Amino acid sequence: MESLRKWWARYDAGEDTFKPPVSKGILLMFERLEQTLADEPDCNLNRVEIHLKDFTDYRYK
Repeated sequence: MESLRKWWARYDAGEDTFKPPVSKGILLMFERLEQTLADEPDCNLNRVEIHLKDFTDYRYK
C-alpha cells in the first residue's frame, strides 16, 4: 500500500505521468481496512499492512 500512496503523491505533484492502477477511493478503503484490523481487539497484530500482488500474465509452473 505504501508504494501506491507514494505513487499517488508523485502523480498528484506532476512527477509521474502514469496514473496508479488503484483509485484513490479504493486506496482509502484499504487504509481503513488496515486500521480496522489493527484496532480489532481479537487481532494480535500491532501494525497491519496489506500487500497487493498483480498476477496479470503470470504463468504458473
